[in-house]
Amino acid sequence: MANPTPRIYLEPLSADKHSRSIYEIWLDPANLAGTGMDTAPSLETTRVMIRDRSHSVKPGIENFAIMAGPESPLYRLVATATQPQQQGDLGRNKGEPAPKLIGWTGVVRVAPEEIGWYVTGPCRGLGVATEAVQAMLRRYWTAQPGTAEVIAYIREGNVASERVATKAGLVRVLERTLVKGSTLPNGQVTGCDHGVWVAKKPT
Repeated sequence: MANPTPRIYLEPLSADKHSRSIYEIWLDPANLAGTGMDTAPSLETTRVMIRDRSHSVKPGIENFAIMAGPESPLYRLVATATQPQQQGDLGRNKGEPAPKLIGWTGVVRVAPEEIGWYVTGPCRGLGVATEAVQAMLRRYWTAQPGTAEVIAYIREGNVASERVATKAGLVRVLERTLVKGSTLPNGQVTGCDHGVWVAKKPT
């Protein structure tokens, strides 16, 4: 369990443990907004996507599932039935309510180190993303002492993500704004302007 807060905790994102939960989140078209996907990928594609973005495949990548346990006030927002025991839920008796995945966050690319976050619809607007990003960064700065800064690319007009970035301690660097038609580190060409937000390692 990484950097727990009163409402959430983070655990390393795992294709084996978390693929089905993420797949089920994406089955709701409303949850695809902002992902760049028009339709939900299959369960197997979801599994491959998570595996290909893991630390073991790409050193430096650190992705985490945002989890809410049964004791969290967020749990009732996403829990509609008792979830079967999943791989990795060690110590839980079969039939007990299992923690719910409500989003993910982490360092999604390196050189430069880029962070990202996602929170499922029912838990948006409640400060969950801010808590998760702050917890993730605390862990990351400790694990990567040689990294001086991380960045986030945020589409112009995405007020919610800008608010998360600000509350999590990131600052926009106006002179680094990517205009429409710029190429992102992942090779994608931007269809609109993107702000560049930076978090410096605490001194």
